[in-house]
Amino acid sequence: MTTLLDTDSAHAALHALIIGVGDYPYLPGGAGTTTQAHLGLEQVSTPVPSALAVCEWASTEYANEAAPLGSIELLISAREHYDVPFGAIPADRA
Repeated sequence: MTTLLDTDSAHAALHALIIGVGDYPYLPGGAGTTTQAHLGLEQVSTPVPSALAVCEWASTEYANEAAPLGSIELLISAREHYDVPFGAIPADRA
């Protein structure tokens, strides 16, 4: 897991674990040998950008005085490189 933010707060806080999986090695188009039992499933393109959008929202727009943002953990898997909020921290692969 890649920790993007950790305030180390001792009070109530929101702790977000955000996962976006968009690369499946054993489905058609993946880097591995395609499984015969793929059931017609294919690679998907929306989970990683969606996970990054949630990261961006949590880090810039989330506001709750009773439970402020405490931490963001990010796991993604994608065929292409994505920059993550808080700079070019490489996210661990989901």
